[in-house]
Amino acid sequence: MKKIIYILLTISLPFLANSCYDRDVIDGKDGVILPTVEGLKSTLSGSDQAVLSWSIPSSGISDEIKRPISVFIQVYKGTTRESYVYLEDEPTTWNLTLKEPDSKYKVVVKLYGNLKEKSYGKSDEIYSLGQTVEVN
Repeated sequence: MKKIIYILLTISLPFLANSCYDRDVIDGKDGVILPTVEGLKSTLSGSDQAVLSWSIPSSGISDEIKRPISVFIQVYKGTTRESYVYLEDEPTTWNLTLKEPDSKYKVVVKLYGNLKEKSYGKSDEIYSLGQTVEVN
């Protein structure tokens, strides 16, 4: 009988310990956020060129962010990241040269900025959520 109680307690202990903390406190982050880019689209120009365009929201960018902000772009072929680039001065277009024009590409575009005043122990880099567009 003691063995059965011991086994039941051993099995239930991880469930009890896992349910004791509040995920909202752990997952939530306070601070400044950047909005996502709007109207992201790609246009093929030629067999190996793509033009990406988007707009930067006019509202939602906090005064605590240094201006002009940058744009962070990641290029994926399948699930493999092929390249990334930071574009400065709030650009709204970018030309992509496709290394393999027959392959499927995905491009993720994020806004990137820095805080004017860095808090002790916290990063001053802020990224927005990414918007994705397929090329090809």
